[in-house]
Amino acid sequence: MKLVQSFQPCFLLFLAHPVFKAFISGSLSGTCSTLLFQPLDLVKTRLQTANSNLQPGSARVGMVSVLLGVVRKENLLGLWKGMSPSFARTIPGVGIYFSTYFSLKQHFVPEGAPPGPLQAVLLGGGARTVAGVIMLPITLIKTRFECGRYSYVSVVGALRSVCRTEGPGALFSGLMATLFRDVPFSGIYVMFYSQAKHITATLFSLNVRTVHQPSSSSNTVSLTAAQTEAAVRTHEQHMHYRVLV
Repeated sequence: MKLVQSFQPCFLLFLAHPVFKAFISGSLSGTCSTLLFQPLDLVKTRLQTANSNLQPGSARVGMVSVLLGVVRKENLLGLWKGMSPSFARTIPGVGIYFSTYFSLKQHFVPEGAPPGPLQAVLLGGGARTVAGVIMLPITLIKTRFECGRYSYVSVVGALRSVCRTEGPGALFSGLMATLFRDVPFSGIYVMFYSQAKHITATLFSLNVRTVHQPSSSSNTVSLTAAQTEAAVRTHEQHMHYRVLV
């Protein structure tokens, strides 16, 4: 009993840690984005697979035809095929991305100051590198689930099958190509986001100072602008992501 009581303050402190909050926020946003965009992700994978197998001179397959083909053969719920690997990748993956980004920002950017352009590129690229390397095996399984060529039953079974038939190294196939694509994209994305956020906040501040008058209307304008800036800061973590393939 004493052991549990002594452990409880440490557990509560861990739950209150900003990095843990960033992980939870990222995981929740990853869950929502997966539910909403899984059909488009599946159609993209099927489209890439179909067009890669075309004979020279053959007509390319379109997105609408792939979408209708999935619905016709696998019904409407077939568009959400591969949800388990998508959740297994996105929920921890986006959480890792946000928590890594927050940790790097805490260590390398002064508190309260916006990151500079180079700092934003390094923060976004660093967070994407960590998340991409850790989650690459799940990303590989997710892609195989969606392409429709493999008869995997579960994520764990798929991982075992790949390790048994192709070796553990196969789980990290395409690592360099993935990093060369995702790391620059994430760095540039975070740079434009952070700079646009800073410019927007500055413009709001200038507008408030320009129209400020000692009246009830000026108080309303000031309060609205302050609430807008607070909302922008509060939702910073929810504006970064697209992860992963």
